[in-house]
Amino acid sequence: MVARFGREVVDRVRVDQANTLRAEPKARQVIKRSRWLLLRNRDNLRAEQAVKLEELLAANLPLSTVYLLKTELKEI
Repeated sequence: MVARFGREVVDRVRVDQANTLRAEPKARQVIKRSRWLLLRNRDNLRAEQAVKLEELLAANLPLSTVYLLKTELKEI
């Protein structure tokens, strides 16, 4: 169920956020390249990946919200 949430919901929000940033190509590329970073478990991230994830989530509220929902879904 968590994997499906990640594939369908997290990916959809990520794509929508990337599409809203069409005027800012560099910011858009950061979001477009973040798929596997958002889908991986936080425990399995290397140090530099964890930093990138924190920066991404701090910069984008919708992605942060979806990531928190994914984390909470795992707890259930």
